[in-house]
This record gives sequence, C-alpha cells and structure tokens, in this order.
Amino acid sequence: MTFSLDGREITRARVPFSAVLDFGAVPERHTIGVVAFDRKGKELGRASRIVNEGGETFWLRLVEPREDWVNGPTRVSVDLRVPLANRVQRVVISWNDAERAVLTSPPWKTTVKIPENEVGFVRAVAELDDGRTSEDAVLLNAGSLYQSDVQLVQLPITIFGSYSSIAVREGKKERRVESIATAAETPLTVGLLIDASDSMAATLPDLQEAAIRFLDTMLGPRDRAFIISFETRAHLLQPATKDASMLRESIMRIRPEGLTSLYDAMALGLLQFEGVKGRRAMIVFTDGLDRTSEYEAKEVGDLARRVSVPVHVIGSSEEPVKRVAEMTGGTSQMLERLDDLPAIFTRIEAALRAQVLAFIRTEPAKKENEWHAVQVEVKGNGLQVYAPAGYYAGW
Repeated sequence: MTFSLDGREITRARVPFSAVLDFGAVPERHTIGVVAFDRKGKELGRASRIVNEGGETFWLRLVEPREDWVNGPTRVSVDLRVPLANRVQRVVISWNDAERAVLTSPPWKTTVKIPENEVGFVRAVAELDDGRTSEDAVLLNAGSLYQSDVQLVQLPITIFGSYSSIAVREGKKERRVESIATAAETPLTVGLLIDASDSMAATLPDLQEAAIRFLDTMLGPRDRAFIISFETRAHLLQPATKDASMLRESIMRIRPEGLTSLYDAMALGLLQFEGVKGRRAMIVFTDGLDRTSEYEAKEVGDLARRVSVPVHVIGSSEEPVKRVAEMTGGTSQMLERLDDLPAIFTRIEAALRAQVLAFIRTEPAKKENEWHAVQVEVKGNGLQVYAPAGYYAGW
C-alpha cells in the first residue's frame, strides 16, 4: 500500500499496512490517501480521508471543464462541501461574468454555451442559506497566452477613503485584479477572542459591555460571529452564528480565572475560519503576556498568514502579536484607559466596513504551500490602507 499526504506519496508499507505521517506543528486541513496493490502491482482500490476539517467548512470546486480548449455546448459540474447545519440556496454558473445558469438542487451539473475561440473564465459561485458564498473558476481557450490552471486568490484590503484603482505586484510582476467585492456585497464573519485570566477581573465587565455593543452595531442579517475566551486554556464558547442573543449570552458567561494562553486562543480562532468565505476578521483583546500556550508565536504567525484573516489586537504589548496584526492587514491598539474601549471598537468597526476583497489571478506554485509576498498599491488622495503581506499558494 502507498500512503500519501495532500497528494504527495509519503511512504509505502507491507503488512501490517501502517505509516506515520507528519502533519506539522499547527492543525491544518490535510488529505490522507491510501492505494492498495496486488503482488503484480495492479491497483486493487483506493480511499482518502480529510482530517482537521471543522464542521463549518464550506467549499466549492469546479470538476469540469478543465480542458484548455472548449467550444459550443460545454458540460459544467461542481463538487460541494456544505456544513451539516446549512443548505445550498443556489449555484450560479457564469461565463466572463455573464450569468449562464442557476442551479438550486443536486446534481450540480449543467451545460453552457461557450463562444468559439473566446478566451474567458467559467465561474461557479455557491451561496448558503446564511449568506456565505464559495467560488471557483477556470480559464479556458487561452492557448499559449496563459496557463490554463491559473488560480484566483482573495486578498482582504482595508481602505479608508475614496480610491480609483487597486494594483497588486508580486516581485516584478503585476497580478491582474479580476474583481473587487465591497463590504455591501459580501457577508462578514468576525471572531471575538476575550482574555479571561485573573488579571482581567477589573476590566472584564467593561469589555463585555463594549463587545456586546460592538456586535449589535456591526453585524447585519447576513453576518455572523463566534466567541472564544481564554485563560489557562482556550475555549470556543459560541461557534459562528447570527443569533445575537446567543452571542450576548456567551460573552456574559465569561468569568476571570487562571493564566493567559494567548497563542493557543489565536490558533483556535484562526481555525474557525476554515472554509469561510466573504469578509473575515478576528479581534483579540488581552491585557497580559502569554504564559501557558502550547503553541508558539512563530506557529501562530505562520497559521495567520495561511488563513489570511485580518487580525485586530487590543491591549497586547507583545511584539509577535503586533506583527501578526500588521502582516495580515489588521491593526494593533493599546488600551490606556477603560474609557477608550468604545472608541477603539468604533475604529475597528470602521475598518471592517472599509474592507474590500480583491480577487487576483495567479500562477500555480512551484511547490505546495508556497509563500508569495505582494505589494498592494491603492490610488487615491489621503488614503489609509491596510493590506496583507502576501498569500500562500496551496496548490
């Protein structure tokens, strides 16, 4: 039998058919594959299993077409992974942003007409009943002008002020911005991480009040939030929901005790965004230094870059945490007085409303999980821009 991890063969084994696989320091989503052969090398069967995939995971993949050249009636089919608590509202199939078909039930297949020799994208966008979306696209009929397996990468960019254009450069290459989604067009998922260590005893009541007010003001009908508290351990108090009463109840249940596991909480929070599309942000409040985490700052920073979620930090003086905020396009703010809390949450709210999603066209990575540093340039007068330092190509 051969064992593979994320498509790469790792080892071969004979009876008793066991293998040890290294998943790395941070619990990320992986696919384990196994193929069985007989004595002559003929394949007998294969199986795969996904590990570290949260129940909230939602994704869409275009299964076909994948050819370089297609013309006329073309079969389009998609594969979906939908959270158990949700259902698919619709899947929209388009050609060069012109809608061609709307699917509302499985099988998620249809036929669309592709104009002869026209270069363009077939795009599929799935929408859940809670407003979340996931999409995939493939470039067709490009010949030698482009690679047919280009990918679209989503960059969250916060722009204060009116802008005329967005440019993304990767080294000497300018990456084409295929589309830009504004705050009004995309749902928001926000994670709120609250320090509940002993040192928070005097601060916690004011923080709870400010956090509840922030969520009541920030979240719209399509938006969701989750709540994590942390002391010696990190706890997911409330998975992502749009139910305001459940969010308020989970925040008010927090009681101060123990030490501070800041990095464990950040890792747990970042993993909640697995498969979540649209605008995303994580807000971390802490008044102390990490004392008891199993994860280290470097591991959390690497996970933050992979997940590509803007992290907004309040109150932390730890430089690694501030660097995570900076490289993800978030913000870092100290808290001098408790009276400043409402104003800080107001600034973060303004940042979330100013966030846009820029979808850029990229080339395949030369190796899996390859980091691509980028420079984001936004044209306009008197702008304040927060952008991620790059993205991971996971294909």
